[in-house]
Amino acid sequence: MSPTDLVQAPLWPDRFPTDMRRRWDDMRKAMRKDSAQGWQVWIDWYERVLKGGPIVEELEFDCRLSLIEDPVWKEGTTAINSEIQRREEDYSKRQQNSAGQSISDKDVPPLAGQTPALYHYQYNGELFDVVTVDPQLSVSEDFRDGFVEVLKQALMEFQEALAVPGCNAYLPVRLQKKLQELVDLLDQKNADTSEFAAFLRSLSVSIERQLIAIQKEGGCGSGDVDETLLDIRDSMSDLKGCYREIAIIERETLKTEIRGDNADEVIAELKGLSDKMSAVESALSPKAKKSLHGALDWAEEETDPELRADIAVDQTLANRNLAQAVKHEMRRQSKEFAKDVISEGRKAAAKWLLRQTASVVTLGLSKLLKYAPSLKDLVKDLNEAIYAEESGMDDAEDPDDPDDDEPVDI
Repeated sequence: MSPTDLVQAPLWPDRFPTDMRRRWDDMRKAMRKDSAQGWQVWIDWYERVLKGGPIVEELEFDCRLSLIEDPVWKEGTTAINSEIQRREEDYSKRQQNSAGQSISDKDVPPLAGQTPALYHYQYNGELFDVVTVDPQLSVSEDFRDGFVEVLKQALMEFQEALAVPGCNAYLPVRLQKKLQELVDLLDQKNADTSEFAAFLRSLSVSIERQLIAIQKEGGCGSGDVDETLLDIRDSMSDLKGCYREIAIIERETLKTEIRGDNADEVIAELKGLSDKMSAVESALSPKAKKSLHGALDWAEEETDPELRADIAVDQTLANRNLAQAVKHEMRRQSKEFAKDVISEGRKAAAKWLLRQTASVVTLGLSKLLKYAPSLKDLVKDLNEAIYAEESGMDDAEDPDDPDDDEPVDI
């Protein structure tokens, strides 16, 4: 039996033991009696576990649970259950709306809900370009497999950093266990399966929450280990974006933030970002610049608030994917350039163009935060990456600045 089969199986495959059923019946009655605290969401959840079912349902529930903000948890049981109920009802409503589309919807241009993660981006050595989307995955197999290898490398460097004599890093046992489970998952060589995507999503939620907790404490006690943990987190994020199943879940999350009542404001901000990126010199290919405008023109002709919200969600995802690609390349260049394998002039030119791109993207995403707070960690990471670049390049000038006395070897 595979792990997925195990998760999807009924809790009691043969029969629900009589004494356990009696206890559950009593507990359920008590929970329903105390209805003011909203225990019904947990009754429904446990009964799904009892019956068994598609793993994606549990992953989606876990995802919605993990996105509840800390202030809500601090308010206590009633507030938490009320928020879970709200998210469950919103998700259910969207599922029903999706299932009830009419034939006339065939005339509607395809949205990311049908082909998730409409645009992905990859650095080709000079510029960021749009990656071709595969019908089964959200990106090509080669692109996905490349990210698998990058994540494996990050995990290997993490182990090497831990093994350095005198390393005093402290890592919770739970985190070490999850990281080892991630290593084992990558070694199974089944990256093209839904089972792989499901467990990657589950592990990433757990690992990312623990890494956030470590960052809040100021790190694990070793700068080198902290750096490798950031690489693991970024590589997981890149790899997750390659899976249709995960993209659907993440799109649904964004749809709880960008709705019909704020879609117009989001679209206006997205247009501002697209116009700004088109106006400045950046590390984007013409095709990539065009993708940032996407279906925004079509949005002007659409009067249905929910369809306008769908367009805003799709375009926000495109901008998020570009931001992740920019962040990834900044970290990669920082490591490569530290090896002094290319001239200082070429480094300055490449870094200036990349920082220019990162600054515009970060500013655009920052303006979206009041509508889509789930982007806050990405914006924070980008700001830190830009600050690190600027701190390390106090004498770096615009490579095209005529006042720069140093010759630029490109």
